[in-house]
Amino acid sequence: MDHHGVDITPYTVHDHKYVRATIPCAVVASAGGVVASTGISARGQYVTLKHKPGIGIPAYTFYQHLAARVQGITSGQRFEPGQLLGVMGFDPTDPARITHLHFETWAAWNVPVLPPFPYGDQRIASDITLHDTSILALGKV
Repeated sequence: MDHHGVDITPYTVHDHKYVRATIPCAVVASAGGVVASTGISARGQYVTLKHKPGIGIPAYTFYQHLAARVQGITSGQRFEPGQLLGVMGFDPTDPARITHLHFETWAAWNVPVLPPFPYGDQRIASDITLHDTSILALGKV
């Protein structure tokens, strides 16, 4: 099975060492757009945003493994950059239950673009670790 996108795991500093964060971590919109789809799959809760062409990023962003989504989120709902989408969770099919966000960028509906960030290559884009456990403003990393 191919792994498209990146897995973003929250870390915090404890006794001068990086450890996986155990507190809930917010997931926010990386760019403004409208909800193209949202729901629950075998891999957890997800949100897909559709973005206007011409803003310098692919047409869609995909956020998966959410523990919870914003209450009342529906298709067609508008989200601004940095607006809360949900709370980071884990992949229910993974026995390790590691909290992380699976993030993809799509050039067209369900057509992944690797890597989703303008820097890095496919080898390092498969797993990126962030050290900010408060808010993940993915477009500003």
